[in-house]
Amino acid sequence: MIIDTVQIDCAECKIPFWITNGADDRFRKEHKTFYCPNGHTNFYPQKTDAEILKGRLADKDIEIADLQKQLRKKARRSSKKK
Repeated sequence: MIIDTVQIDCAECKIPFWITNGADDRFRKEHKTFYCPNGHTNFYPQKTDAEILKGRLADKDIEIADLQKQLRKKARRSSKKK
């Protein structure tokens, strides 16, 4: 059985250690604390690509809603002029 791992260097003591790819993925997504063999806490504070894209998508949804509101206002104004 082959287990895929990734090397991590402790943020505090710099000791290299290995965790499974699955654990690494979970720690990145959940931003939870994990520990080096010497007991120092480590975590991934950065947003994942998925989190970044979800934020951008939410921003675009707001932008679209604002543009739709502007279009409705313009349509009402132009219908009143006729």
